[in-house]
Amino acid sequence: MVSIKIEKRQDASTRKVFTAVKRAFPDVPDEIGEVVYRYNPVAVRIRVVSNSLMGLDDTQRDDAVMGALKELPKEVRDNITMILAYTPDELEEWDYMMKEFDDPSRSRL
Repeated sequence: MVSIKIEKRQDASTRKVFTAVKRAFPDVPDEIGEVVYRYNPVAVRIRVVSNSLMGLDDTQRDDAVMGALKELPKEVRDNITMILAYTPDELEEWDYMMKEFDDPSRSRL
């Protein structure tokens, strides 16, 4: 089987997302590609790994991340298709999703 490397692209939208996430969750990595990337022309993926998510359920975590993005333009928010929100202690529990974020499967777009 031939492995196809997917390019995780950055653009103005992903930079805006990164700035908003970093402002709300200062302990996320400083490298933009560890936090957000454009998966395809209509999809942006976000991964927030922060101690501030400790004690929150999945809905509260999604709300916290989306709250950080609420000031972004609607067209930027509309492209967000994946939000992963974990504490550092939970990363191994979600190994499949971490692998998909780090090494995305091929997009059909």
